Amino acid sequence: MAGLLDSYLAGAPELRAAYAAGPESVASHPIPARPWDAALVGEMRAYQARIGGTAQVEGGEGVIITGQQPGIFTGPLYTIYKAITAIRLAESLQRETGTPFVPVYWVGGDDHDFDEIRRVHLLSKTHTAVPLALAPLASAGARSIFQIPVDPALHGLVDEAARVATGSEFTEEVRAFLHKSLEASANLSEWHARLMARLFRDTPLVFFTPELPAARAAARPVFQREIESPLESTARVNEGGALLDAAGYGAQVVKAEDACNFFLEHGGQRCRVRYVEGRFLLPDTGDAFTPDTMLSLLDAAPDRFTANVALRCIVQQHLFPARAYVAGPGELAYWGQLKGLFAHFDVPMPVVYPRSRAVLTTLKTNKLLKKYGFRPDDFLESPGGREERALRASGSDPALEVLTRHRAALEAELDAMARDFGALGRAGKAAGDLAGSFGGQVRRGLDHLERTLLRADENRTASVRAQLDRLSAELAPERKPQERCYTIFSWVFQHGWGLVPRLIRELDPANHGVQEVEL
Repeated sequence: MAGLLDSYLAGAPELRAAYAAGPESVASHPIPARPWDAALVGEMRAYQARIGGTAQVEGGEGVIITGQQPGIFTGPLYTIYKAITAIRLAESLQRETGTPFVPVYWVGGDDHDFDEIRRVHLLSKTHTAVPLALAPLASAGARSIFQIPVDPALHGLVDEAARVATGSEFTEEVRAFLHKSLEASANLSEWHARLMARLFRDTPLVFFTPELPAARAAARPVFQREIESPLESTARVNEGGALLDAAGYGAQVVKAEDACNFFLEHGGQRCRVRYVEGRFLLPDTGDAFTPDTMLSLLDAAPDRFTANVALRCIVQQHLFPARAYVAGPGELAYWGQLKGLFAHFDVPMPVVYPRSRAVLTTLKTNKLLKKYGFRPDDFLESPGGREERALRASGSDPALEVLTRHRAALEAELDAMARDFGALGRAGKAAGDLAGSFGGQVRRGLDHLERTLLRADENRTASVRAQLDRLSAELAPERKPQERCYTIFSWVFQHGWGLVPRLIRELDPANHGVQEVEL
């Protein structure tokens, strides 16, 4: 999604038309603060207290909101960066406008993609990517994450993480908290929330989870409209996707024409819903409901209704007067399909604000990068030629210096000979062709000689290779951005709970490039 993100930040008119406003307009975007649902405020305060959150909420503030489905060990680093961006942006808007703003983190426990959230990687003290994965649970099925109990096997993963991570005087305290928070959590969603609350203790970040009864009740009008006008929202989402396609960016979400944008909990599962010939069908179970029956069910049991990725954005805005939603690149893409959906539900669309992106480095990492002349993002590219480039930069070699000096002279003579043959016109064409072929052979031979000389010192080659492997693992494991792979606990065991407050201070939400933080 880098192309779409770059175009969005650059203000490409054909793309910006798909959004309410650009990120530079967040301070002036006309979404005024309004009172929140009183029962919801009360339940959010109780939820904060239960998970260890320290921020206070009055219920009339402006809102900057973000969120993520709950992952073990809080999931990848970008989850942390989303929360940090929301905090910094709320603080900035409060200073600029004089209006109170609160950053809200939506714990997406409604999600049922257990396979996606059950694994993450930890950067080890030996500079390798260690997978931390909870084994597949047959009982998970299509249940929402907030319905999946904490698996005792997670205690083993905690001990493994503490064992392989770079340690410090903080390690035992962090390990003990991870165990204690597991024991206190009723489900995986709550464990995620407890970890986030501890990481963001004494910050203004407020936590919300959609399974709160007051949230279910307050969201009822959104689901009612979805039931009363089935498939209209699907058409709007697909129309938005078609506009992105026409602009050359591609649709992120493509819905079947009969697909509804909500799930129904039925038979212990979170079931998809389709609308066919006047009835709501559950393809996973074969059950069917008339519109009247579905509306009655909504009135009696709103907790059985959950939103899909598109409708969740509407529910979010219905519950909170969000000035902006802090999004990752993939979210930015599907939000570009939702402008018509917001119009359909008569709720204002917030600014979609790109989250901060970052790479965490160390003094040693940066010394190696400087030594070899690399940047962190070089390791996102194919490794072809990287080792040779590093070997050239790793120190002088008399044999290579001789080759370099004579190679320049040889190639200059080959080029001069080709020019001289060319000056003979037709008479020199055959000779010129032979000279060109010969020149290619010579250059390939010189390349082979250079590679052989570069690797002649086996100890130096092994040392350079090990250092490049270290840099690759730290900065771009499997050629993926660091922030999409590693959990924040890769560094918390070493730097303690003060790490996140430091990142809050150092990351600038107005900087939309990849920011480097040296730890």
